Amino acid sequence: PLAPRIALRDTARNRAASLNRMWAGYRNPDRMPDAMKGCARGFKLQFNHGRPQFERMGLLAETLKMNNAAVIALRREDVLRHAVSAIRARMLKEVSLAERGIGDAHIKPESGPAARAFAQEAVHVDLDRVSQLLESIAYNRQRMERFFRRCPPAAEVTYEEYLTDRLGVLNRILAALELEPFAEAPPQDLAKITDDDLSKAVLNYEEL
Repeated sequence: PLAPRIALRDTARNRAASLNRMWAGYRNPDRMPDAMKGCARGFKLQFNHGRPQFERMGLLAETLKMNNAAVIALRREDVLRHAVSAIRARMLKEVSLAERGIGDAHIKPESGPAARAFAQEAVHVDLDRVSQLLESIAYNRQRMERFFRRCPPAAEVTYEEYLTDRLGVLNRILAALELEPFAEAPPQDLAKITDDDLSKAVLNYEEL
């Protein structure tokens, strides 16, 4: 019989151990399962000082370097739209929770009509909340840039580039990972909830 799985404490060291297990096949190619060959395995790291994913960034940097992991830097140039999108995502989460019992901050194929209607509506945003988010975004960006000085990115892209040239951005990432490029962009399930023109997404845009 299989031994019962033991739940590990959610600590930085245990998270580093988890990454080492995930990338073990890349450190030992002769023992790599066929399913992993020609593929890349990674994770998304968000810099959020309020809810950090990784407490010890130095340990994370060491783990990435030990596994020869490629870091892909994704930045958002328009920080005001970033803040407004965060506010709208929280509102959408409440709409989805009321409609489907699931607090989803994205529009997905399974999203209901109320959530889809919300994505097209302009909303009133709290200006003090926007200011708080802008400060938080600036602080998180500083932490991210400090981390990139420890682990220089193999590729750097922006969210705005991704929106205008999705295939080009994806293929730049694949090139950094030494993988074959896409002939055409793969389908995506998520839809934007904030219009590129903020005046169409925010009722009190002039105040903003």
